Amino acid sequence: MYTHVRLTGTILAVLTVVLSAYSQFNSPESAVWDNNRSRWLISNAGNGCISQVDSCGDISNFAVNLNSPKGLCIVNDTLYVADVTHIRGYLLSTREALFTMDIPESEFLNDVTADDSYLFISDTFCDLIYRMNLCSHEVETYVTQEIGSPNGLYFDREDNRLLLVSFRVNSPVQQIDLRDGNVSTIIDTELSNLDGISRDGNGNYYVSSWGTNAVYRLQSDFSNQVVVADGFNGPADIFYDTEHNILAIPLMTDNRLILRRTPPPQGELRVPPVVCFESTPIFTVDSTDILLLNSGGSELQIDSATHSGDRFELLFHEPVPITPGNATPITITFSPVDTVEYIDTVLVYSNEPRSPRRMILNGRGFAPNLVDLENHNFNKLPILLEEFTVSEVYPSPFNLSAQLTIKLLHTSEVEIDLYRMDGKWLKRIFDQKCEVGYRTIGIEGSGLAAGSYVLRGKVGGVSFTKTAVLTK
Repeated sequence: MYTHVRLTGTILAVLTVVLSAYSQFNSPESAVWDNNRSRWLISNAGNGCISQVDSCGDISNFAVNLNSPKGLCIVNDTLYVADVTHIRGYLLSTREALFTMDIPESEFLNDVTADDSYLFISDTFCDLIYRMNLCSHEVETYVTQEIGSPNGLYFDREDNRLLLVSFRVNSPVQQIDLRDGNVSTIIDTELSNLDGISRDGNGNYYVSSWGTNAVYRLQSDFSNQVVVADGFNGPADIFYDTEHNILAIPLMTDNRLILRRTPPPQGELRVPPVVCFESTPIFTVDSTDILLLNSGGSELQIDSATHSGDRFELLFHEPVPITPGNATPITITFSPVDTVEYIDTVLVYSNEPRSPRRMILNGRGFAPNLVDLENHNFNKLPILLEEFTVSEVYPSPFNLSAQLTIKLLHTSEVEIDLYRMDGKWLKRIFDQKCEVGYRTIGIEGSGLAAGSYVLRGKVGGVSFTKTAVLTK
């Protein structure tokens, strides 16, 4: 029978969603995100059902008539399920049951995870970890020693290892080297009855504990244990959706599923990799404002910004804090004295782990026809007349549209391109020959993501740079 419950709102658009449709969730034990179909799959140990929840909150049955399903794992188009003493496989695209593999000697198959060749299965009652060949479905005992009541498994591709937490008092976090199957302890904890382990896109790990009824975050070296969710009962096999930064917490005792958006827990500084000053008249000064953006989840402290060259200068008041989602400007000036290319490096120091961040400055001077290039007699260089002026982008930040105004003293070709802060070109927003006077140029925000952008333009071959911040 196909049933569903409609939950108002869009799941991915809110900070925290608690799903508590009791007719659908019955001792929910494990959750996994099916990215290709934008849905969550949840095993229900209490009624032998696997539920699916789409991004709009529709809950329906994916599979029924299992025994007591627990761990879930997706490999390509197959959903693997640990079901007491069986491993079951389902085709995600059609929900078709593909196979059922019995493991006769097993007693309580709990969690599952996979690398490219094997599915790994924890048996909490037998103190074993099995592995099943993904092609032949042959099962063998893989780990038999140095583990007790094994529960949550996570495949760490970067270090080619399994991470293991156990349902026992003071559970350690252990690792299993997939090259030789050796088991070692990463850290000992005072947490009891650990159920699930997962990892976010920044290398932080999450573990769920029945002993304290809480979920904890640990840094990539498993230090700095922090509670990220509590106030519930029975947090089971958690899953972190790295694409949307959502932590799924099935609550077996409460018959609920919590979906919590968790932005990166640390400040993350973003700077453009390259800042270009093109065709700047010698013995003049060109300047641009670059935004230092905090795209992380906590406050950043900018300590200093340094560079080594003498033709670029930085105007920056430090130290300065930047709250999440905000930016602070740094003004860079360029003053060439010759018709050569100048290159410099800026290092921005902050309290983020990846500090310092590096920016490359690049500029080239050019000499107007008034300059005697053959003799380099720059002492006879007349005062260069102002050819044009460019206003700042207004308003900034902007939502739907913004504009800037150019004042021209001579008829000139005007070109303006839009770039992301990382230097990627997006589009040309203006390319016309303009007469003497004022020209207002519009900037449309439709089709652009919220964030900071750079406008690089040329007026008669002379470059300028402006910045704009789009909010939505």
